[in-house]
Amino acid sequence: MEDLSVIREKINELDLNEVYYNVELPLIDVLYDMEQEGFKIDIENLEEINKTYITEIESLTNKI
Repeated sequence: MEDLSVIREKINELDLNEVYYNVELPLIDVLYDMEQEGFKIDIENLEEINKTYITEIESLTNKI
C-alpha cells in the first residue's frame, strides 16, 4: 500500500480534494456496511439477462 503522504500529494496534484473528502471518504462506511450485509439478487432475472447476453454474443460472433 502506498504511503499516505504520497496519496495525499497525488490528490492535491490532481485537484481531487473535493471529490476525495466529500464523496469518497463518506462512502467508506456505506461500502463497508454493504460488504458486511451483502445484497439480494433476483436469480430468475439474472438468468434471463444471461440468456439475452448469450444470444447477443452468439449473434455478434456469427456476424464476425
